[in-house]
Amino acid sequence: MNRFACLLSTFLLVTFGLSAVVTQPLSPVPAVPTRPSYRLSHIRKLIEQENWKEVIRQFRGSLKNGEINDTHIEKLAKHYYKTKLGAAYIGAKNLVALGPSAALSFTTAFPIALFAEVSAEKQAKNGTAYWPEALFDRELQYDTEQKRLFIHLGTKGVAPIGEGHYKTVTRTVLYDRLKPQVMARAVTTTPLEREMKMMRQLIGSPGVIQAEGLMIHKDPRTHKKQYTVVTKLYNAGSLQNVYDKRQQKRLSFNNRLTIAHNIMTGIAAMHEKGLVHRDLGARNYFVNITCEKKTGYTVKAVVADMGRAKPITEADGGPAQGNGIYMPPEGFFPRKMKGIDYFASDIFAIGCVFWELHFGHQNPWGQHRYYRRESKGMKKNCEDHLYSMKQAREHELAKLEHSKKLTKQQKFVSIILQMTDPDPKKRGNADEIRDMLGRLVKPVKG
Repeated sequence: MNRFACLLSTFLLVTFGLSAVVTQPLSPVPAVPTRPSYRLSHIRKLIEQENWKEVIRQFRGSLKNGEINDTHIEKLAKHYYKTKLGAAYIGAKNLVALGPSAALSFTTAFPIALFAEVSAEKQAKNGTAYWPEALFDRELQYDTEQKRLFIHLGTKGVAPIGEGHYKTVTRTVLYDRLKPQVMARAVTTTPLEREMKMMRQLIGSPGVIQAEGLMIHKDPRTHKKQYTVVTKLYNAGSLQNVYDKRQQKRLSFNNRLTIAHNIMTGIAAMHEKGLVHRDLGARNYFVNITCEKKTGYTVKAVVADMGRAKPITEADGGPAQGNGIYMPPEGFFPRKMKGIDYFASDIFAIGCVFWELHFGHQNPWGQHRYYRRESKGMKKNCEDHLYSMKQAREHELAKLEHSKKLTKQQKFVSIILQMTDPDPKKRGNADEIRDMLGRLVKPVKG
């Protein structure tokens, strides 16, 4: 009996006790900070401590994981607008504003901009000037000489520009908080020390492609040296590309004359510094073409690719030009060439380029490619080359002789014929030809 009473009382106690718990109102649960607010609170403390290295790390992880977003960053940037955070926010917005040409999202751009504002230059001074893609979702590289940070885009959302014999060309962004620029990045494992040296010597020279960045780093995967050359991006590509796409047909005679004058300005600048190019085919000039409703097409051209460029004092006995299409007669016997012979060879090659620029087809003697006929011997090849030149030149010279007063176009032809004269001494120098073209582009009044 006692046992039954004990069990009954226990049952009643448990039953009534439980019902009491259920019928009572629920007490409020203390608020626990959500993850974004906790993360942002932590970041605020780091900003106030000026622990920027950790701030960058926190942003990289939080943005990647979706814990915080642009709205959170915008609020932080407004609150700390006088700090590096405010500067980075502006920089990131301008990177995103580059649009499809850079294809950078805010999530990717903001940590990069903050790193650029806070740490890039310091780390570069301490010996680290390259940061692999794993850190910021894009390769970053710093030019310690020109003090510029580049964001290499690779092919993430943007198309490559092209490939050369040993270079891959893709887009990169020169970081600037207010005006970032999309540029061209050529990268290769082939040693480019000499080419880089030439480009450094030509910084500031008119008519020559300018080195916006020259950098060397070790690829973290292959441990091989990689050479990077950054230049402005030319929208029409090379002059050869203009030919291939028949774009020169859209250009006026004055446009083509401007291209010629730009090229001669560049070569004159090189020759003045005692440098010869030695590879002046149509692929080695870059062209920018813009179109305005009122003024029509505007063009600009530069001499590019200094891979074969040399000081005149080191050129003796070397090849005259990289491509036989643009080879002068004396180039068939390079061992006999010395010093200023290479200046004349450069002039001849450009004359061949101008021939196609004006007439719309390759020079006749270049089409035959006599230089490649190994079975005939160089002496015979050179004779045939000269004969083809003589025929083509005489045909054009006869037209000029029958004109009482030369038109602008005929004066340009006359300059081309002078530049492609078989006798190197009659071709003139780069300064003279640049000035002659200059007078045609901007005729002297009155």
